[in-house]
Amino acid sequence: MAKKTKDYNQERFLLALYSQANRTPREESINEIRKFVEKCMKLDAQRKTVLDEAIRTILRMTEFKEIAISAKDIDGNFRFLAMSGFKKEAEAAMRAIVYTPADLMDHITFPAHRIGMVSEYCISEMNPYKPGEEATYNEPQLIGKPRSAPDDMMEGDYIDIYMDGPDKRHIGWIELSQTKTGKLPSRETIVWLELFVSCLSIILLNLPAGASA
Repeated sequence: MAKKTKDYNQERFLLALYSQANRTPREESINEIRKFVEKCMKLDAQRKTVLDEAIRTILRMTEFKEIAISAKDIDGNFRFLAMSGFKKEAEAAMRAIVYTPADLMDHITFPAHRIGMVSEYCISEMNPYKPGEEATYNEPQLIGKPRSAPDDMMEGDYIDIYMDGPDKRHIGWIELSQTKTGKLPSRETIVWLELFVSCLSIILLNLPAGASA
């Protein structure tokens, strides 16, 4: 039997090929989703803790500055339970809102454009909010300001990415607005976020009973 000798050239090639030092943005997104799932497996199994960690992950993964997560409550209605990037007044206004299942199907009050498998884009020009919801925006005085370019993301624009159960009924959604660049997110960003939201949905559906605090 021939003596085994170490092939240093092949070893160097493999180390360079699979090095973690130069990860692509796509690999970074995959890694963030993996870390999120692993962390949620170790958390205290409270819904609020999971949602807060979801927001931190999205902040790392994307250019979004304002993120809010709404989830179905014990009464069957939906409320914003976790958020980041909002002024105190806007956050308080968001926490006070209650959405019914019928609201989620009301495309007259909340007109939207489908941009993904479970994603909708609501543009400010269509006034996609109920009377009084202007208080939920950080800069309500900017709503209605002319869009200087089609790829601008304006105050009043927002993206909803829905979390669904096995029966395809909504169990909540992630609402995203305002990017660091002031521009619309890429299609790839939406695809990654939809994958992330699918993972989040599974985690929420499998929380133990009584973990909705």
